[in-house]
Formats: sequence, structure tokens, C-alpha cells
Amino acid sequence: MITSVHHQVVGNSDFRMVCGFTSTPYLRTFERFDQIMIENGLWEKARQLIVQFNIEQGIIEKEEQLARYYTTHVEAEATLNAVRKCGHTEPCDCPKILTDDNVGL
Repeated sequence: MITSVHHQVVGNSDFRMVCGFTSTPYLRTFERFDQIMIENGLWEKARQLIVQFNIEQGIIEKEEQLARYYTTHVEAEATLNAVRKCGHTEPCDCPKILTDDNVGL
């Protein structure tokens, strides 16, 4: 998730350096990057390259049939500001809970 990566970059200087950042990018920079990757189908291309690399390196074995999705990165089908109820079967005054706090792309 974008916010998780951003939190790691902000809070972990070693991670930030390994990623090649000399300063901490804004969260919006990560959101824009993800949006570009999604719009241009680049996450799918990255998934395919990872699977190919892992097979070539012997990390995973080649099988007759591979799954269509490699689960290292699957975009959530979340809706901005979507909420769910608390789970009570009867009417109650419990606050509604956001289903995803970082879907705002």
C-alpha cells in the first residue's frame, strides 16, 4: 500500500537510502507514481518480469500452468470513502468504519 511504503521511507533512513532517495518525497509523489503505473499497465508488466526472473533463478519451479496473478502486488478494488457498519444485526449508533484509509487516488 502506498501509505505503508511512504511511512517506511519517512521513518527508516536505511530503507530511504536503499530506495535511492536523498530526501523524503511527499505522499502525493507516491500516489502519483502508483496512478501512472496503474494507468499504463506497468504493475502487470512488473509482475510478469518478477515471475520470469523467479523461474529463471530457480526461486519458483516452472509448472504446466501458472496462476494469472502473481500476488506480490494486486491493486485493491476499494472505493474512496466507502464505509461498513459495525456488524450489529439491530440498529445502533456505532460509527461507520472506513473500508480503506488510503484509496484516495
